[in-house]
Amino acid sequence: MYRHILGIAIPPLAICRYGCSNSCALPITIFWVGGLAALAYHFFQAPVESSWLYNGSLILGIAMIALSIIWTELTIARVIRDGCDKSSDNKSSLCGVVPNEQESDPFEEVRKAKEL
Repeated sequence: MYRHILGIAIPPLAICRYGCSNSCALPITIFWVGGLAALAYHFFQAPVESSWLYNGSLILGIAMIALSIIWTELTIARVIRDGCDKSSDNKSSLCGVVPNEQESDPFEEVRKAKEL
């Protein structure tokens, strides 16, 4: 219950507390802060004469905050369902997104092609 309340009130804190080490904390924070900034602009700066800007900043702020809340709840539910133990063979699909092996550098491949 506390997880859901925290996810609705402060999504970045909820994702840092209940999520994985790499479970979308930065994008959720950016969406949440962007939504708060759009709402602050709506209430303190938006010109009332320009209705599309006035209403658009309100809709944008609410949409971004709602998206960050939904993203937080889905991420936390997925981490709880899949687990986040990286040492086990049963790795989470969310936590195992980053590949283990190093990818080759595309610029290095171009340099090798020029040398031939």
